[in-house]
Amino acid sequence: MHVAADLWLPPIEAIVPTLVQIRGSWDDLRRKLLQAHDRGEGTLEQLAQRFSVSAPWAWKISAQRKRSGQMERVEQRRGGNRKVTAAVEQQLREWVLAQPDLTLAELQQKLAQTQPLQVSIGRLWQVLRQMGLRLKKSHSTPSGFG
Repeated sequence: MHVAADLWLPPIEAIVPTLVQIRGSWDDLRRKLLQAHDRGEGTLEQLAQRFSVSAPWAWKISAQRKRSGQMERVEQRRGGNRKVTAAVEQQLREWVLAQPDLTLAELQQKLAQTQPLQVSIGRLWQVLRQMGLRLKKSHSTPSGFG
């Protein structure tokens, strides 16, 4: 695509609203739709059409308000708190470097004994791999697993 050299474009900030502005306008739309519903100005389906949104979105925000008690969007919690903190990673590193023939099950036991922490063997393997650590290969383990 060829763009003329003398074509003027406004700065990107003038074209794309910020995330805060977008979130604020959606909260405003939610509030207006829910307030109209509270005033009995129509069913959720009718109000969805009036506010140019989908009926399922109107049902969803109505259900969210029933659960949370607030009209504004409830911030979504992404994932839980990390069980395997930097301190736990450091402890794992020390154990593996000191004794590279430890098994994942032995590491799991050591963690359970020294920290109030239950970590699955699969998660331990994932953490060690992310840390760049490898356990000593066992001759009884199929290749690709050690």
